[in-house]
Amino acid sequence: MKKIQMVKLDSRKRSLIETMGDIAVGFTINFTLNMIILPPYADGIARSDTWTLLQIGLWFTIVALVRRYAVRRLFENLKKKKWRNRIDKIGEKLWLNKN
Repeated sequence: MKKIQMVKLDSRKRSLIETMGDIAVGFTINFTLNMIILPPYADGIARSDTWTLLQIGLWFTIVALVRRYAVRRLFENLKKKKWRNRIDKIGEKLWLNKN
């Protein structure tokens, strides 16, 4: 039972780290995106033009989807590499003990 709780806690820690990383990357990208995207749309924003606001929302949505996918894949690959390294270490120990 204790082992199950440890795995669950480890999973929660990884989820928290992934979420914090995603937020940090998102803040950085969106801050930069504001400086790039918003100036060309300044007149439309001042007029509260619906089409302008939809275009801005579409830009941020596309960037958020790409960012979230990339961060998720990064953490999945890190998880796989972590396990692969552990498996390789176990294999090395077994091989050394046989020789």
